[in-house]
Amino acid sequence: MQIDTIPGATVMLGAPEGWDPRVDGVECHVLPAIYDGQRFVSQWKPTPDEVAAIFAGAPIHLHVYGEGHPPVALSVGPVPGRERRTTPAAEEG
Repeated sequence: MQIDTIPGATVMLGAPEGWDPRVDGVECHVLPAIYDGQRFVSQWKPTPDEVAAIFAGAPIHLHVYGEGHPPVALSVGPVPGRERRTTPAAEEG
């Protein structure tokens, strides 16, 4: 997945303090996000190969680094050119 700039981004998240890609095993890039005081929403775009794999039934994996797992959600954003915003809370129940 590729980081994408979410429209209306209010914060730019970076690596946690002490992050070392040589030790932690992965580079931590800057992530534009919207923060509303309760949650962060970022935007990612799958590569063409990932789109094909998802269409063929491959699962999407969420990686969380650290020693705990915060509450998270995955959702699908609007189709480019269409005005629609989906939030995880709106999709539940």
